[in-house]
Amino acid sequence: MFNFIPMWEKMNLKMILENPRNIGMLTHSKPTVYLLDLPGHNNLGDEAIGISEVNFLKKYSTLYGYNLEFYSCLDDLFARIKWLKKNIQPEDIIVCHGGGNMGDLYPYYEYIRLLIIKSFPNNKIVIFPQTYYFEDKEKRIYNLMKKIYNKHDKLVIYAREEKSYQLLREDFKNNRVLLAPDMVLSYPYYGENVHKQKKKVLFCLRNDKEKGKNKKAIEAIEKNILALGYDIRFTDTMEREGKTYSNLDDAKKAVDKKIEEFSSAELVVTDRLHGMVLSILGGTNCLALDNSTHKVRGVYKWIHEVEGVHLFDNDRNIIEQLKDVLEENIKYDAQIFSDNLEKMSKEIFAH
Repeated sequence: MFNFIPMWEKMNLKMILENPRNIGMLTHSKPTVYLLDLPGHNNLGDEAIGISEVNFLKKYSTLYGYNLEFYSCLDDLFARIKWLKKNIQPEDIIVCHGGGNMGDLYPYYEYIRLLIIKSFPNNKIVIFPQTYYFEDKEKRIYNLMKKIYNKHDKLVIYAREEKSYQLLREDFKNNRVLLAPDMVLSYPYYGENVHKQKKKVLFCLRNDKEKGKNKKAIEAIEKNILALGYDIRFTDTMEREGKTYSNLDDAKKAVDKKIEEFSSAELVVTDRLHGMVLSILGGTNCLALDNSTHKVRGVYKWIHEVEGVHLFDNDRNIIEQLKDVLEENIKYDAQIFSDNLEKMSKEIFAH
């Protein structure tokens, strides 16, 4: 079953595979939708995606008469895969977590998705909105994806920005490829915006493989913000290494707390996609910079008309850009994407 997974990736799975869970058979009173690969790690952006996906599935699975089961890929999938193969029926639907891990940047999560697709050739499988990106298409994983994805004739792939949409259509001609917003744009945040600390600016910046070529721009932005008399503080949507969430309630508390932190500032400067999205959910203006995979720019196109969120332009005067974004009153309503969610629900459950 795992022959296509490289040895170094198998080592990451060894302890889970050596401790399989003994679980009884499910009783199917009606068809079920399974979300099999929730993240459960220290990236609050990914956690926000998972929460948004489950919130979406809870609503629409009930409307369409489906049960809902969801699992963490870190704790459950490989321990449960044989059990799942016995329990999942042909009429059941499988959905995979969205985000920015489709390609070769995060191969562990790509191999999980490949295992799901390969293990359930007769079930409809839908991949929630993703960014598709390769640093090197000469790697073995690229050919594996083309082979395994294209072989599955009931696979639906959602891209969350135009560039990924075009690339996915080129590489996966046998699959249904569609375009939809990042799921966190519909995140269920119900907290009230906290009191804003006057002259407070938060910087939320990457320090990983997706970091863009923004060093000089960030330095210039920081210098000009200080010159305007603002106080700069630093934060991140990445929590400490090794931090995990055993359930969605704890993850949601952490995400909501981060939104509240963003809400306390007058401006967020970020090159993190979900730094941008969580900022506007919290009612805070945002100046966003693109990252190495261009997903920030791509997702920004969905919200470019929202007042108070701007994409940094290297060709424009920095002071002018800062004044423009600071003078606007941000107003964001997640309901603007309700039609997109309705279309997605019909694609998953009724198509």
